[in-house]
Amino acid sequence: PRTIEWIRSNGMCIENLVPRKSTLPQAGNGGFAQYHISKGEIVVPVPMLHILNKDVLLMYDDSIKDDDENESNTRLQLLLNYCFGHRVSSMLLCPNTNAILINHCSDRKKECGPEGPNAELRWSSGWEPKSDRFRNFTIDEIAQQKGRGLSMEIVALRDIQPGEEVFMDYGQDWEEAWERHVASWKPPLPVDESESFVTAKVANEQDNPLELLVTGNVRTTANHSHLFTGCFY
Repeated sequence: PRTIEWIRSNGMCIENLVPRKSTLPQAGNGGFAQYHISKGEIVVPVPMLHILNKDVLLMYDDSIKDDDENESNTRLQLLLNYCFGHRVSSMLLCPNTNAILINHCSDRKKECGPEGPNAELRWSSGWEPKSDRFRNFTIDEIAQQKGRGLSMEIVALRDIQPGEEVFMDYGQDWEEAWERHVASWKPPLPVDESESFVTAKVANEQDNPLELLVTGNVRTTANHSHLFTGCFY
């Protein structure tokens, strides 16, 4: 464990960014500036969890037969939406801070307004001593290291005012993949006629959200097509 003195000398606060409902339609929550952030200032540090082989996040759907030529029996986990990667690399870098609150906006589409994104992702600027060294390692060499190494930071591209939503460009590959997802997505089929699709957020806001998700037996889970319960503590 670190001493209080070490934390005072080396620690970084992440209080610049707070969650609120995003200004983008259907985007859920977003990251908003709690204080004034000057151009070039770090909005939030982004230490990374290294996932060396992104295939470990694939899920097998046993409802689809292996010989079905029309549909793949593997699915992608939601965690992938919050990790950075490259199409030719097996590695994923997943942020360990509230940087995951920041939504996408690009100068190509300008979803967030005519000025486009107000922040961008960069390699860390010295606050993580190991990051510079890790950037010269191969994936196999990173696998031999212990603890955190690669780190990045989100930096303001212009002055950001208190209460302003922070946006950054996730990249053109992500943007195109998202557009394909929106065009092709369909609600899951209900298990029975009494069940209709509802998002987890909407279910949590209902007066009696657990009616279909509680069995009365702590050792038995409810059979629901797209919702499940978890402990929050």
